[in-house]
Amino acid sequence: MKKILIVLLLCLVLAGCQKTELMESNTESSGVDPSIFKCPDCNVILITIDSLRVDHVGTYGYKYNTTPNLDKWAENSLVFENAYSPAPHTIPAFQAIMTGKPVSNDNRDEIIAFYEKTTFLGKLMQEKGYLTAAITDHGGLGGESPNGSFSATPIKGFEIFKSYAPESSSRKLTEESINWLRSNKNEKFFLWVHYFGPHYPYIAVPEYAHMFGFSNNSCGRIYNGMGNNEMNAIRASLTAQELNCIISLYDARIYNADKNVGLLLDEIKNLNLTNNSMIIIFADHGDEFNEKGRLFHGDSVYNSLLHVPLIVRNPYQALPSRIDGNIATQNFFDIISNIDSENIEFENEIFSRKYPFYRTDKYYDFSGDFVGKYSIISGDYKFVYEPGYNVEELFNIKKDPAEANNIYFSPERSKLKEKLVAWIKDKKAESSKPSENAIKEQKETEERMKSLGYLN
Repeated sequence: MKKILIVLLLCLVLAGCQKTELMESNTESSGVDPSIFKCPDCNVILITIDSLRVDHVGTYGYKYNTTPNLDKWAENSLVFENAYSPAPHTIPAFQAIMTGKPVSNDNRDEIIAFYEKTTFLGKLMQEKGYLTAAITDHGGLGGESPNGSFSATPIKGFEIFKSYAPESSSRKLTEESINWLRSNKNEKFFLWVHYFGPHYPYIAVPEYAHMFGFSNNSCGRIYNGMGNNEMNAIRASLTAQELNCIISLYDARIYNADKNVGLLLDEIKNLNLTNNSMIIIFADHGDEFNEKGRLFHGDSVYNSLLHVPLIVRNPYQALPSRIDGNIATQNFFDIISNIDSENIEFENEIFSRKYPFYRTDKYYDFSGDFVGKYSIISGDYKFVYEPGYNVEELFNIKKDPAEANNIYFSPERSKLKEKLVAWIKDKKAESSKPSENAIKEQKETEERMKSLGYLN
């Protein structure tokens, strides 16, 4: 009888502890106060860096000095601890950011048609009286190339859209951006600068690569500039040393991007634009290094890809400050387009998904179900859903940021699944026949994507 009482008491204690843990965890959406983004009569300078993982940035605790300029800038800025991308690869992430509308259908022609009739942020800001310009060295985003030709433009609406070929130094991109600011500093403007930088293949400036441990004599099969297809071919047999060498090349690419961003930020200060400009810096997504059996990006919705750095300088806000609430980078469509307004609003629950690459028909697995990958973040919880593979995972990302412990049986799973399934249904884009021009642009985009290694 005594043993039974002890067992009962132990069960009650354990149950009480479990209940306490659930009560302590934030099960509701914990978001960011939109009012911190109000910036009347401000210019907007948006600086984005491709493939930059949040945990490889010094101000977020990285052990190596990859981002000295961003870290210095962050000291007098709003630093967001929990910012998330709407997609794990570039074009759909920026399409969501530049339209505020993540497309949910998976037919290529329907996606084209959806964005054809959607107002992009650049166009909206033009209508509000802003000069608008986009400058990038990511060839897949479109824009006018240096030889005057105009490529397919997944991102539309900017008056000026300059696109340079990716290079290890990003020098031309930085120089062009600085020149544009000097020419337009007295105007009301919206400038977007996107650095291809850390994106694979990791062709690193040699002296920077050695700063982070890369050595031709100790990296086995890994060499500077090795292609992503070659790396993926040996992914399953990578040694720990070889994986570290890949990461060292990646870190060197980050360091180089940071150097260029630092030059741009210095010029922004020299032109006194910090006094009348909101300056927003974030990444479109991260990269994976075999945490879930994958390299690079685009094929999952885990936080190694979705959790991104976000640093904001707002002259109307007391600085510095670390912001702990959840925020989606997609919200910057509403933030930027309403920067003068009292009515900035956005959702605090964060929906993300992997998109198939512009396929000519719907992509099905052998069961006939669409192989989609989706996630929702609400408060401390994240639900990952892959209906085609019957994958359902729930993580408490506050306690388990590595997403290692699937707490499948928590009651939060069914709540978040219900919300995510409703989102998938509600966000389905309307189907309509795309124009011949849209199809032509899309084919051109596919060729650009192939040249960047996205498509085989």
